[in-house]
Order: sequence, then structure tokens, then C-alpha cells
Amino acid sequence: SSKSVGFSEDISKVRGMLEEKHPNFCLPKGVTSLIVEVVRPEVQVCVPYSYQGFRLLAVMKDGAWLTEDAADVMSKDLGMERPKRLSFEALKPGGYGAGEAPTLSDVMAKAEAYVMSDNPHDLEEGWVVVMKNGLRLKVKTEVWNMIHA
Repeated sequence: SSKSVGFSEDISKVRGMLEEKHPNFCLPKGVTSLIVEVVRPEVQVCVPYSYQGFRLLAVMKDGAWLTEDAADVMSKDLGMERPKRLSFEALKPGGYGAGEAPTLSDVMAKAEAYVMSDNPHDLEEGWVVVMKNGLRLKVKTEVWNMIHA
């Protein structure tokens, strides 16, 4: 057990957001974990947010992480946004041939070659790569590195 209870104004604001946007929230049957990104304009890192809410990143149900497609369905049921997804073809010009699959090197090359758009709403801080085994790896673009270096 914990010897103290953590509190901050930010935690209080997020709890208020949750109670306002999802007043009767409870985990669906069989769900033991949700990974959710809190989106608020005042806590943006690089990407300017034009809304306030929650983005469902991952769901553990019945002891296993759901597929991205199943998480999409659950996000609609919960009334939460989902992050934008890139197709594999976006990583390699011309796409992948039969039996080929993207590599971490492909993702890193895309991050290093990233060019910032003139539109700040098109800015991408990076991507979360979801491996077949459910492991998630966050890859940041050079733009993020320049801002935070």
C-alpha cells in the first residue's frame, strides 16, 4: 500500500474532464486496463490540440492486448478518439512486396527524414509502433528532437 496520496491541480482537472465527458464511466466486462492519452490544449507538447478529450491507445481484455481494429471498435463504444494510424506503405515508397514487412530501420528512417509542414495541425511528433507481440515503441521525429534538445 502507498504511504501517501498523490495530488496535483493537473490530476484534478483531468478527473473533472473524465467526470464531465464520461459521467458513468466503467470498464467494459473483461477489460482490466486502458491506456489513454489525455488531450488538452494547455498541455500540448508540439502538436497544437484544437479539442479536449481522451484518446484510447490500447486495451487489455481477458488477459491479452486487443488488436488495433478491436480497439477502434471499443473506442467508439466508449466515445473516445483514436490516434491516427499510418499504413505500412507510408514507410516505404512503393510499399512492400509479398513476404516483406516493415523494419524498425524503416520507421527510424521516416522519423529522421520527416519534414515539418507549414500547417501546425499537420505536425507529427512521432509514432508509436505496435509490434506483433503487443510491445509498443515510441519513435520521435527530428522536429520533436529539435524542440526538446
